[in-house]
Amino acid sequence: MSRTVALSGWAVIAAAVAVVETVGRLRPTAISPLSGLLAALRGSRGGRTVLLLGWIWVGWHLFVR
Repeated sequence: MSRTVALSGWAVIAAAVAVVETVGRLRPTAISPLSGLLAALRGSRGGRTVLLLGWIWVGWHLFVR
């Protein structure tokens, strides 16, 4: 996979996150903002485990080279 394709994929993901967050803040009944999702995940032990594993995965892929 080329660097351009990888960066384009990350840009699409970042744009999607921004859109979801904006829609969630403007119309809270339509979509929950990402802060609400993270708060719900932090509420249980399994959710905290998922957050930890996700953070480790992101850190491994972004910072190990």
